[in-house]
Amino acid sequence: MLRKPLLTTHEVAELVKVTEPTVRTWIREGQLRGIQISREWRVAFIDLEAFLEERATTTIGGVHSAEHSKKNETATSKKTNKRLKNLK
Repeated sequence: MLRKPLLTTHEVAELVKVTEPTVRTWIREGQLRGIQISREWRVAFIDLEAFLEERATTTIGGVHSAEHSKKNETATSKKTNKRLKNLK
């Protein structure tokens, strides 16, 4: 049985403050993993978390720092993996 319910595109849109067509575009383009049930799409909570984690940026003094982000990428991955294990 699912530990967390599947989210509708409407629920995902509300959570991340975007429109439903944006969520469907992310799914269609393969950016966000979706599950098609009949004519509707559903997104697993864990997939939404992974999607958001991949897009998180790090700023230093209000300026985006790609170099700083690369250094922290391993640490972030470890934190994400730990969080995902806790959800199981």
